[in-house]
Amino acid sequence: MTKTKIQGKFYPLKHDEWLRACRELTPAQRDVLYFVRTLDPYGDGLDISIAEIARQLSTDKRTVHRSTVSRALKELDANGFIDLELLMVRLNIKAKGIHYWDSEALSLPFGNASGVQDASLRAMQGASETSALPRDNKRDHDATVLPRDNERDHDATSVITTQQARSLRNKREPQASPNHDSNSLRLNKTYKDFIDSLCKTKREKFLEFGLRKAAELPKPPALPKKWIERNWQELREEFFTTSSQTPNQVDPAQSEREQQEQINAARKELAELQKRQQSWTQQGQGARG
Repeated sequence: MTKTKIQGKFYPLKHDEWLRACRELTPAQRDVLYFVRTLDPYGDGLDISIAEIARQLSTDKRTVHRSTVSRALKELDANGFIDLELLMVRLNIKAKGIHYWDSEALSLPFGNASGVQDASLRAMQGASETSALPRDNKRDHDATVLPRDNERDHDATSVITTQQARSLRNKREPQASPNHDSNSLRLNKTYKDFIDSLCKTKREKFLEFGLRKAAELPKPPALPKKWIERNWQELREEFFTTSSQTPNQVDPAQSEREQQEQINAARKELAELQKRQQSWTQQGQGARG
């Protein structure tokens, strides 16, 4: 039988390498790893955007977000699967000084004034009307009042994160109010932020979900809670997707408690926001004096 030579470049995948990837990586990380390795089998270097990787990995039934690709690349680089070099990053800079703080009501430095105003209105409505938080909200576990200022943080690399860490905005950043549509998730910055944003019931359910996923791995981790902490972004997306596809059976008493928790949190954050706004106004007046 004559063997036909196949044209093109191929990645020499070994069985041991595949097993290691299965044991140490999440499915999303593994998809990204072999996407780049098969495009660059000789390790010559590959210039490709995060958006393009996400687009090619997406299907009609499954959307891969740029945030997922970005996190996967960072994790692969940290674990030695790839060497990641930052050649170009996107910065969204709003250099608003002290005169802007004083002239714009309820504005945050280096932030979005209209977003804070809307947040304040929603917080006051939630504090005065119990019905402002509907019972059929399937994702009230992380529904807070104040939005993040920069909606493009999920596209950012560690360089952007470092730049933002130097700004006054990130010293005391408000809690996120994520849009629960899967195409516009605004992520919590850390695992602790995410866990703290959940009510007690949702927190317990998420941890149970993560422990179950850890136990289902071919080689379950010795410290499952540490594994959950490392992979919380992927677990969160899967947890919320699974929850949204499950029939909503809500205990009225539990729903009432969760609503009250959210109202109390809204009141607390509104009070803190007003206090900070007063402080910024005083700083602006002092600078002009």
